Amino acid sequence: LNGPLGITLDSSGSFYIADEGNNRIRKVTGGVIRTIAGNGNYGFSGDGGNNAKVAGLSFPQAMAVDPSGNVIITDTQNQRIRMLTPKSTSAPDGTIAADPQLIIYPSGAGFTTLSWTTANVKAVEIRIGSPDGKLFAWADPSGSLETGNWVTDGMTFYLQDASKGNTTDFTNTLAVVSVSVNPKGFLSARSTAAGVESKKEKR
Repeated sequence: LNGPLGITLDSSGSFYIADEGNNRIRKVTGGVIRTIAGNGNYGFSGDGGNNAKVAGLSFPQAMAVDPSGNVIITDTQNQRIRMLTPKSTSAPDGTIAADPQLIIYPSGAGFTTLSWTTANVKAVEIRIGSPDGKLFAWADPSGSLETGNWVTDGMTFYLQDASKGNTTDFTNTLAVVSVSVNPKGFLSARSTAAGVESKKEKR
């Protein structure tokens, strides 16, 4: 956590934390903490989307849970009150992860293997940089693909639900993974939808 500020409880005893410095909302159930909203970056995005974990928040400071389980968030620096609505069991969901393989030093370019899984989705697109960015792949609901020797620091891949054809906005974003290169030239990857980091560093 980074500067946790607000905290609230729901009717089941789970509690929620406004992780202000990380621009995320966390939920703790049975001693297990997970991200339910926010991609970790300062900004505003994701309204109307089906995965709040890829949405952009800006220093959230408090939240409340209503009787229906909706989480109301004070998105302070965005000057907005936002509501996170629980998904139905049939709502599409997915994860995407990157397994860094190699850095070509000193250029900072490298390659990685992307792997993704989804539920209740017939097809996906993977786009680079944003939901409407360059198309990297049109693929089956679950699979893996090597990127080639051109991944650079800050490159982000968006897993989009292509089931209905209209995929190039946040409403169809299932998951996001970002690749970074540290000052020593090592490649690492972070999946913002899964809320975990996996590092396999090579030069």
